[in-house]
Amino acid sequence: SDLCLYLVRFVSGLSRFRIAEFESVCEVYGISRNLINLRPLIEDHSTELYQDNADDDKEWRDDVYGFQGPLLFQLVNLPDDETAKNIARRCVLVKDISKVIGIGRSYRECIEESIKTKVRENSWL
Repeated sequence: SDLCLYLVRFVSGLSRFRIAEFESVCEVYGISRNLINLRPLIEDHSTELYQDNADDDKEWRDDVYGFQGPLLFQLVNLPDDETAKNIARRCVLVKDISKVIGIGRSYRECIEESIKTKVRENSWL
């Protein structure tokens, strides 16, 4: 069967354990590390959205952009919504998981892709 793409948002603490916990729970459900292909939302750990500001919380910035461990936002392949829900419920470090219905550089591109792929279901789990 085809895999679906999901966006996983992790909690901001315990950054060194996020990936290990997620992969372990996936294995409990019979899903291998190679199948899920967990990868950062920001491929090159880019900080282009970040502007240096003296009042900025450096620890949060480092956590989001991956300097102190895996990024808060990861893309993952999973078989279906039910599996995604079950994994999210078992992972203490997962804040939420959402089905990706379109990818683009703008909201319009995302909507156009979702229409093109004919996704009509609720993307929020």
